[in-house]
Amino acid sequence: LPVERGYPLSEDDGRRRAVILDLMCNFHLSVPAWETRFGAPFGEIFAAELRELTAPDGPQEHGFVRVTPEAIEVTETGTLFVRNLAMVFDRYLKKARGDRPVFSRTV
Repeated sequence: LPVERGYPLSEDDGRRRAVILDLMCNFHLSVPAWETRFGAPFGEIFAAELRELTAPDGPQEHGFVRVTPEAIEVTETGTLFVRNLAMVFDRYLKKARGDRPVFSRTV
């Protein structure tokens, strides 16, 4: 049965799942709350993802998300692209796609 196979979640999987769920369900992630919950520095763990969100010609510049030291907030326009924003934090997707864009998964 498929339920017997299962996949154990690593600590990193749990951390990333929390970020993705907060962004997709609440359109907001409180960095201090995340750091309290996981006892880890958000900015260090997700430095590459934060750079991707705030890069020139990236989601923040296009008005889809606001990134501050205290929070990541999906804007009203960004709610239409929330899956794309959450995909930034999906390390398995990055491995699978490499540098190729994945538009069909979000349209």
